[in-house]
Order: sequence, then structure tokens, then C-alpha cells
Amino acid sequence: LSYSSVLSFLSSYTKVIHLVAAGSFFFVVYALVITFTRPLTGRIFDAKGEQYVMYPSYLFLTAGLFLLSATTNSITLLISGALVGLGYGTFMSNGQAVCLKIVKEHRISIALSTYFIGLDLGLGVGPYLMGILKSYTSFRGLYIVSGIIPLICTVLYI
Repeated sequence: LSYSSVLSFLSSYTKVIHLVAAGSFFFVVYALVITFTRPLTGRIFDAKGEQYVMYPSYLFLTAGLFLLSATTNSITLLISGALVGLGYGTFMSNGQAVCLKIVKEHRISIALSTYFIGLDLGLGVGPYLMGILKSYTSFRGLYIVSGIIPLICTVLYI
């Protein structure tokens, strides 16, 4: 749900805060961070365990969304893109690995498909839910609420 707020509303938000030019580079920074950190986070996952990767991923996503909610200039917008990339990008790939790690081999296909259904459901339903929330708050409020969701996931993951 959290990341769907970025996908759905970033363009409109950057228009409101007059950072359209920087907004066009948000996903470039996001993608670069994912590209360069994914091998490292995978090694940390393998060497130390998922808790060393999953908990920080939730916190990075939260930090990125909170920073996005407070963005007033291009630099903070792009830093938030990096943090969101580090958070969501790490969660997405390593969450899949956790899913596969905890199930019996004969249930891997079911577990993996369920994982991706959950991701797709969040990205598909999220814009509707966030749109309803947006009708009651500002973009900044929307991103604050979106940043709280990964904190809730952190507690649930424990």
C-alpha cells in the first residue's frame, strides 16, 4: 500500500510543490539505488539472516516516505527516492526470499504466487484506498500515513 502512494500520486505532488523537474528523476534515483544495493543486501541476507535486511527495509521505506512528505527542494525529493528505493526495493526481493525460505519445498510455487498476489493487490488496490485518504488530507498527510504502514509491518513481522 505504501509504495502505491508513490506510484499514484508523485506526479501530482511534485506539481503542487513545484518540483516537477526533480520529480522526473525520482524513479531514476530509485532504480539506481535498487540496482547497486540489491547484490549487497542479498549477501547480508545470506550471511546474517533476513532480520538484518527486512527490518531496515521497512525503516528505509518509512524514512523515505516521511522525507517525501516534508520535501521542499529537489535534493530532499531525490534523497527520498533513494530511501524509498532502498526500502521497497530491498523488501520486494528479500521478502520473496523469506517467503521461499520458510515453506516446504512442495509448497514453494503456492507461496511464491501468494507473495506476488499480495504485492499486486497492494499496488492495485492501494491507489483506490490512498485516493480515498487523499480526499481527507493533503499530499503531505498522505505520505505520512503511507510511512506509518511499514512501521506497522515491522511490528507484524516480529
